[in-house]
Amino acid sequence: MYCKIKLKSGYAIGRIIPNEASIFFDFKSPIITNIFETEFVEETLSVTIVDFDSFAMFPNPVKDKVTIRTNANTFGTITINIIDLQGKLILEQHISEGNTVELDITDLQSGLYFVKLNANNKRIVKKRIIE
Repeated sequence: MYCKIKLKSGYAIGRIIPNEASIFFDFKSPIITNIFETEFVEETLSVTIVDFDSFAMFPNPVKDKVTIRTNANTFGTITINIIDLQGKLILEQHISEGNTVELDITDLQSGLYFVKLNANNKRIVKKRIIE
């Protein structure tokens, strides 16, 4: 179900608006939702730029080991996830020091995998083919 609400202009920061809804199923009595309060806050939107040049992964295709090289100053602690095409987490590893790691992937079946790096609320995903 999709619901879209268009707000009227002129609401001040700090204003709280209570909301509730009536949901109708066929010709039965409506179901009244709990009251939800929306508060208008001031928020600055920003975009974090990830330096993709500070991250390298090789080779592609991979036979037995994949090397991941990062700039530790840019990323800090890193979580590496290898995910198959069905979205199943195959391998997870954490890197806290150093900037190069080799992952042994000899136990993985041939195919396409996604390698996801998470660090400081930043995410980089790359594809790798395992032979």
